[in-house]
Amino acid sequence: EKGEELASRLWRFVLDDGKAASIVLSLYQLRIGDREPLGVAVDNGQLLICFDSTGYGDPNLRAMRGIIRVEWPAPYKDLPRFIRHMPDAGTANSRGLAVMEMEGARYLWATVGDTHIYCADAPTGRGLFAFERPHAVEIGSVCRGLAFGQGSLWVSENAPGPDRVHRV
Repeated sequence: EKGEELASRLWRFVLDDGKAASIVLSLYQLRIGDREPLGVAVDNGQLLICFDSTGYGDPNLRAMRGIIRVEWPAPYKDLPRFIRHMPDAGTANSRGLAVMEMEGARYLWATVGDTHIYCADAPTGRGLFAFERPHAVEIGSVCRGLAFGQGSLWVSENAPGPDRVHRV
């Protein structure tokens, strides 16, 4: 409505009962303020949300707070519970997140802006390694998200012509 402030919302749709619930992400208890959310992933029933953390004045604080971990077990009764801040790459916002499990270890995959992808320890966010995103430089595309499935990391992007999905 006119005069109403716009707010970022996170929606949860429960397939079993066909109901939806939402929360305003700028609520104090979620600790991201009015920053724009850019991606969401699920890890062991908890949500990981990456957001635009460039507004933090201190570069060290900015590097340590690009992703939050929350728990939202009862969407119709409770607000999500903040678990912790997690670092992003520290140089550019993560625009996509995905979590995978391999040989008992959980890994978090995230983008570094539009040019690189990094792998981190999922529980802590501690970075392990990074590599250039497929075709990022040669066509100047923008990353639209990450997913993990069928044993592979999938990277979607916009590009001239049809959008693309790469299996990494």
